[in-house]
Amino acid sequence: MDVLDAVRRKAWDSRFYRAPQQTPAVPTMLTPEEGVMLSWLGEHGFTGEGAVVELGCFLGGSTVKLASGLARSRRPWTLHTYDRFRIDEPNKERFLYRNGYPRFEGEDMYPLFLQHIEPFAANIVAHRGDVEDHPWTSGPIEILFVDLAKTVDIHNFVLDSFFTSLIPGRSIVVQQDYLHHQTPWLIATMELLHPKLELVSWTRNHSVLFFCHEAITASDLDRARYERLERRDVVQLFRSARERFPFEFQREMVAQALDTYRASPQADKSYMLRASEAPPRLSPYAAPVWTPSAIRRSATRWVSARLGRLRRLARR
Repeated sequence: MDVLDAVRRKAWDSRFYRAPQQTPAVPTMLTPEEGVMLSWLGEHGFTGEGAVVELGCFLGGSTVKLASGLARSRRPWTLHTYDRFRIDEPNKERFLYRNGYPRFEGEDMYPLFLQHIEPFAANIVAHRGDVEDHPWTSGPIEILFVDLAKTVDIHNFVLDSFFTSLIPGRSIVVQQDYLHHQTPWLIATMELLHPKLELVSWTRNHSVLFFCHEAITASDLDRARYERLERRDVVQLFRSARERFPFEFQREMVAQALDTYRASPQADKSYMLRASEAPPRLSPYAAPVWTPSAIRRSATRWVSARLGRLRRLARR
């Protein structure tokens, strides 16, 4: 199978692909399509040439999806997963207690994670704590799933520590927060790393997949620093990124992220960004934006049209 071609065609969306099922299902923030995509990627996108790395796993939903696919690849594999393994009370209520889990004190969810990954535990290495405390030192990376770049600082660490280990002509990067309004640094940086990292596919919501064509160097990453970009450059990068999607849904997701960025261009943490409920400016369904210049242009057109009509009447 040509993996790159299959990823471009979203081969996980085949009517005949059956992802492994987990019973009971592990609570997750992923969409069902994202889970199937990760299972497919583990099964068909892994050759054993490099490691598989998961940055952000929450309760282990994405971990189990990746691991179940890797287990079916019939190749030796190890999955490195990174998380703080902490959960607050609102998320306990939303993801655990509503699903029948017993109540517990404190924020430590690592025992639950171990429970969820138990069938694959022998092949999983969990790195507990802040990802910045665990720089990557284990060689080439073949599959990199990123779901923790919620701040510019963490995003920069991920770039510096993991991206230079990607394998040209082989590695696939999944940016889970790409189609989301609260992480503009992902869109800007990945656009700057094109064409070495090419946007090749996506799920309907959230995840976007990139293929590594050339080695990512420290100088590449230095040029792609989000915090050094001028506002006009970020806007142009968003416009370029939007054009890479052929369908309106994803184009509007990028446009919404751009509107959110415009409202808070200095924000460097996802919680500092809030999306508008209105259609984004670049959407064909957006309402007109009545700025002073737009009002002047509209008034000028109205006056010109009326004067033209009066002149025609005068000539009769």
